[in-house]
Amino acid sequence: MNPDVANAPSSVSSTDSALPISPLSPTVPSRRLRDSLALEAILWLAVLATAVLAAIALLMGLYGKRLVLDESRRRIEEAGNRSVEELVRRSREISALVRTVSETVPQLPKDAERMKEVLPRLIDFQGDAAVAGGGYWPEPKAFDPTIDRSSFFWGRNAAQDLQFFTDYNDPFGPGYHNEEWYVPVKHLPAGRTFWSRSYTDPYTYEPMVTCTGNVFEAGKFVGTTTIDLRLSGLRALAERWQKGLGGYAFLVDRNNKFLSFPKPELVRQEGFDDKGNRTSEFIFTKDLAKNQPLFREVADALDRMDSEIRERAAKTRGFDPTLAERIDAESYAISADEAKQIAAVMSDPLAEEREEKGNLYRWFAVSDDLIHHEPSFVFVFNVPDSYWKLVIVTPQALAGAVASRISRLLLVSLAAAILPLLFLAYLFLRRKLIRPVTALATAAAQVREGNLEAQVPVVGSDEIGRLADSFNRMVSRLRTDTASLQRANRELERTLSMTDTIMATVHEGLFLLDADLRIAPKYSAALKSIFGDEELAGADFLDLLRRITPEKTHELSARFLKLLFNPTKTDSVVAKINPLKEVEASFPGKSGQLEQKFLNFTFDRIRLDGKVGQAMVTVADVSARVQLARQLAEQSQRMERQSELLISVMHVEPEMLRDFIDGAHTELERINETLRAGSVEGATLSERQATYRRLADQIFQSVHSIKGTASMLRIDYFAQAAHRFEDKVNLLRGRNVLDGNDFLPIVLELSEMVDGLVEIREVIQRFAEVKQSQSEEARDDAAQLAGVLERFVTDLSDKHGKLAAFRFQSAGRIQIPFRFKTTLRNTVAQLARNSLAHGIETPSERRAAGKPEQGSVLFAARRRDGHLEFLYRDDGRGFDYRKMVERAKDLARLEPELIDGLIDREQNRWRNEALDALVFHPGFTTALEVTEDAGRGMGLAAVKDQVVALGGTITVRQKPGQYCEFHIVLPV
Repeated sequence: MNPDVANAPSSVSSTDSALPISPLSPTVPSRRLRDSLALEAILWLAVLATAVLAAIALLMGLYGKRLVLDESRRRIEEAGNRSVEELVRRSREISALVRTVSETVPQLPKDAERMKEVLPRLIDFQGDAAVAGGGYWPEPKAFDPTIDRSSFFWGRNAAQDLQFFTDYNDPFGPGYHNEEWYVPVKHLPAGRTFWSRSYTDPYTYEPMVTCTGNVFEAGKFVGTTTIDLRLSGLRALAERWQKGLGGYAFLVDRNNKFLSFPKPELVRQEGFDDKGNRTSEFIFTKDLAKNQPLFREVADALDRMDSEIRERAAKTRGFDPTLAERIDAESYAISADEAKQIAAVMSDPLAEEREEKGNLYRWFAVSDDLIHHEPSFVFVFNVPDSYWKLVIVTPQALAGAVASRISRLLLVSLAAAILPLLFLAYLFLRRKLIRPVTALATAAAQVREGNLEAQVPVVGSDEIGRLADSFNRMVSRLRTDTASLQRANRELERTLSMTDTIMATVHEGLFLLDADLRIAPKYSAALKSIFGDEELAGADFLDLLRRITPEKTHELSARFLKLLFNPTKTDSVVAKINPLKEVEASFPGKSGQLEQKFLNFTFDRIRLDGKVGQAMVTVADVSARVQLARQLAEQSQRMERQSELLISVMHVEPEMLRDFIDGAHTELERINETLRAGSVEGATLSERQATYRRLADQIFQSVHSIKGTASMLRIDYFAQAAHRFEDKVNLLRGRNVLDGNDFLPIVLELSEMVDGLVEIREVIQRFAEVKQSQSEEARDDAAQLAGVLERFVTDLSDKHGKLAAFRFQSAGRIQIPFRFKTTLRNTVAQLARNSLAHGIETPSERRAAGKPEQGSVLFAARRRDGHLEFLYRDDGRGFDYRKMVERAKDLARLEPELIDGLIDREQNRWRNEALDALVFHPGFTTALEVTEDAGRGMGLAAVKDQVVALGGTITVRQKPGQYCEFHIVLPV
């Protein structure tokens, strides 16, 4: 501020009277309506706005919306029809090739060499690389009366040459007569072709489709011909359409499976088959809709289109309503729903509509598109013959291009009308408003910079003139008060400067707390960083604690703060009972989640006249120190667990370790799903009890499977954890009445097991990588399983004080599909535990029974008739029918219907074969006590459930006192 101004006299000097300031009047002069600047401005602006709005409303009403929509739809429909015609030309070219091969085959002699000479030249199609292969596929015994499968198929190799393949003729394979591309064409008239569902080539990862034709001899169907067409050019074709349309386009096949998409990574599913080969498949539109809700409207529209196609087909002349059932019955590869779609497409129900209206089936609008993320139009076109669907999506903003042309025309028209009006308005405003306001703004800026001598001329008697007069009077009075205000400000600044410096530089949070537990307005800057950006001045300290600390701390804090302001309590006592030392507090973070801190509060009381009037509170953030101590403790425990895990898995082969991890993870997920699915809302008491008991039994079976596999692999750490979990679940099953809260300990135990699985996965991964590099050449899967089983039998023999020799028999190298491995390990582990716990006798018992002291365990494997078969046999005591009958009677009290299948009413005796199968019943056991290896009656029940879930069977055969064997059959 200017020092001269600050020291100016309080009265107005003689020079002030020379300024053009109107004298103050005791009364306010009257104002005339024509002198109102506001009224004049409103009138002129109203005229201008009326003209603009009228012109815009007129032009847009006549030419706007209708022109935009009609022009955009017409352009996109024409472009879509051209795109469909381009696809149809290519598909009909391939259909013609298929018909040519179909007409050629009956004219050739039934000689394999002649077929191999003629057909490749036709299928090559003059070296067209898009033709991936093709061939002739006769009906059973149609080519050779002694052979069911005698196909002639050629496919292009890496050099793009046609190579002859006989894979489909393998008598052990699934054959080709039930394939999806074979069955439908049998029901078409001669000369018609059928386009298959799309699939992805396993070598090139390109989308492909098969065109099939039928072959007739003397009016009898004798086979099919095929051409496999690569669809690798679809993406480039869609990009070319996109450039012409401004939006984007994609294709789906008859079953709404993607053939192309502008973002392929969204519609491809990468994975590995059971042989470890990499796979890549396009997904269905409904699958993308599940992951991307913005696509749901488009996916639903395509599904509705399929439903309407089936409805129209049912009304088409000549449609056979039984065709779908026959196609479904003739092909294992076609579901009932797909068979209905195929039957509908074969009748071509859209043919008439296509001739009248073109290929556009439907168009609609979406509020938010998946790719553009803006409102868009969606156009769905039907592709003839193959019944693919071409979908074109264009933003609604593109349709605004026409509106832009209209707007430009409108602006040009309006400019000619508005410019003269604006010019006249500017002249008026400049004289009446702009100049006076500019002068007033300039003077106000000078005052803001400290020049209190600034004045403005007073022109006229309207609002601007009166404002200028008032401004001059205000500045004059302001000069008289400025000097005194500056002196007071300087003194106040010196007083507050020291306090502000202290509060800004101290590292702890400091504030004063009064007897009403209110925070004083002045507090340190560090306090704000501790508690966040919340304004703390005047805040209730106890209410603040309630919001950030646990409930238990609230009660202690309230009692402590009462004692804090009690003058009879000494400072040392108050310090000792302080409950806010290293208290845990929760604050809302920037991400919306709570942020945890550990705070240390200390209180220094301020006494006035013998009373405690205030307390100086110091707050320190000790989170780093507390968290470091916890991390050190957790790291120590983690290192101990990992050391124990490493010792536990050193003897196990890497592949078995990885399989165990996957199997255990699957079982834990199954427990999670079981707990989530156990809803009892609205159920009666008995229904709730039945649901809870079923949940407990299912959880027990899953944990029992994990324990069995871990025990067989000698992973003691995880086997013991599973056994503890099993004990808790078994206690739950033993309760008379169950409640949903009873499962909370199970949820916590499950969380600990999941954490253990994460740690064992990390340890095993590091160990398995080292051990894998040092291992010998891997044996086949059955031999590896037998090796683990042999070690497990040896461990159990030592544990139970028995002798047992292990033998393994196999018909060649046997590979076990990955999906079977976990179930097989669980199964043989349970059978071995039963053998050594129940079946095989002790050496003394075997001598008394006239048997060798050493028992025998046999494990055999073979592949036969498309199945994997496994045999587990021991030469132990088998089943004790007397004990089984007693146990069956006990179970019958709880399940009366169980006894009906065990008794032969005509012979009045127990059925031995039914008693044998009873070992698979949940809860059935003849053991007198529960041990780690037997006695709960859930092991074989869990085994059977897992085998049946894979489509397999497990049966038992035994002879009391001599042997017991289990036969396992799994389909491949």
